[in-house]
Amino acid sequence: MSLAGRWLGALFRLGPLFRLGTGPARPPIPVPDINWLYPWVSLDNPDHCALFEAELRAEIGPRHTLRGRRARAIGRIDGMDDILYMLDGGEVAQVHLTFASRMERDPRWPRAGIFPTVGDWIERSMRPTHEEWSVDARSDPG
Repeated sequence: MSLAGRWLGALFRLGPLFRLGTGPARPPIPVPDINWLYPWVSLDNPDHCALFEAELRAEIGPRHTLRGRRARAIGRIDGMDDILYMLDGGEVAQVHLTFASRMERDPRWPRAGIFPTVGDWIERSMRPTHEEWSVDARSDPG
């Protein structure tokens, strides 16, 4: 076998451990068990998660607070552009994507709120959003 053939064979055997140009593969960010309150819904489809993760990477500019952070899409507000991302380190970010599919020059966009824990996000964002939605849904005559 040629030297190139042996090198490629070794590379493919190490594939799960290394990605070209990035060093050792990092374990995926774990997804917490959340009791979702509507209008927040879980993102269970890997293709949808990948879409929202790619859009976040495309939008964040060099001065954005999420620049360089690993983020895993785990939930969203049904029918809206607010996505919940689990971050490396255990924090969560609620991000309002612009869907511009390009880097935003203004570091305020995409708008992002970072919460130290999932529990903090539940109390300060998901629960109030659910309660507001519930009141609006009850008062809607249609």
